[in-house]
Amino acid sequence: MMLTCTGLYILRNHLMNLLNLTETIENTSENNDLIESEIISKTINTIREQIPIAIRDFSSQYGSNGSDSYVVSNICSNPEIYPLYGDSTHALVFRTYGPWWINMPSYKETIKNFIRWENHFTSRDFIDIEFKDYFYECLSLNIYETYNSGTLEVVYIGKEDEYGNLTWHRIWTFPEPFSIILSNNSEFFIENGHQSMNDLFPNHINTNSSVLNSLHLNTDNQQILNIHTHHTYPPAARLPRIVKIPLKDKFSFRTRFIRLEFDHSTASYYSEIDTVILYGKILPTNSIFNEEDNKSILSSSEIIIENRSEEINSSMDLTKLPFDILFIICSYLDLRSLVRLSSTCHILHNQCLHPLQFQSLNLQPYWNGITNFAIENFFLHHCTQTRYLSLAWTRSIQCSAFNQ
Repeated sequence: MMLTCTGLYILRNHLMNLLNLTETIENTSENNDLIESEIISKTINTIREQIPIAIRDFSSQYGSNGSDSYVVSNICSNPEIYPLYGDSTHALVFRTYGPWWINMPSYKETIKNFIRWENHFTSRDFIDIEFKDYFYECLSLNIYETYNSGTLEVVYIGKEDEYGNLTWHRIWTFPEPFSIILSNNSEFFIENGHQSMNDLFPNHINTNSSVLNSLHLNTDNQQILNIHTHHTYPPAARLPRIVKIPLKDKFSFRTRFIRLEFDHSTASYYSEIDTVILYGKILPTNSIFNEEDNKSILSSSEIIIENRSEEINSSMDLTKLPFDILFIICSYLDLRSLVRLSSTCHILHNQCLHPLQFQSLNLQPYWNGITNFAIENFFLHHCTQTRYLSLAWTRSIQCSAFNQ
């Protein structure tokens, strides 16, 4: 059947329109992909801020459960108190301050049997904070302190696995460098932890005035001298301020969990926090973050590197000492040093891990590494003489782990 010229002309036009439509669809699809890529790129590279949405765990609070006053959940909001300074029921307040509670007979009674000195652990309170969105790159953590500032001790970042379990990485410890921002937006870089009035304004403020001395309240300087702490007395200038902890390049994984630990032992009264704000670049929803593409160094995390060296013959060999003498020497080591020393030779292994070394065992300083597996294996072999045990701050420890 032969097509007429008119029919051929119409068919040609239909084919051309179809080709043009296909090309238009392809161009539109490419443009949409380009626009979507640009939007994602802008979203990723835009610095965002987040306030907490929930408190996962905490050690204490001044307020009672069910109340809105002086409770930890008060930090789950935008700043409500700052830049004012003073006591507020809308702030987060922990239960204790100063050295008085450490020196109380009731507290001494609870710790009298734990004689091994864990001098690296100086935290007194903690709070685990959850944010809404994941940050793939954190820039800073801003803590709004509005009363008796300067008690922050340690900052941890939480890494969540596919099952929702968290591992905590320590990224900052006082007195490592940080900044403070005052209400007039002036920023001070603190390198050595000194943040008193004289440190900030050496030529303008006389901290020996009777007005400032009257603010020292109930804290006894002599009691503070008997406490192992990294903080001075008073810990910081009594001003409303923002503590800015640098986080850039401190870790390489996405996160939305922060843990803060505090040491209030040198504070003259209750410390209060308005809110906590995390700054960084947010990971878009449904996007995949490849940690291998964002390498950085965990500069402040607890990473234990085992170094092996050849044994050196010496007339001062510790292993030649009598059992009792060596036992006493080992009793002065903290638990971490004791375990490390046990890996040096067979004799010290038996000495350091002898059950008599663990008649009392305080595992609170090692809360981050205590698991059911560790309990089952360590206790089964080395803790047959244990009479006193502290598992404070540890989580998810099952009683069945002690049934071995």
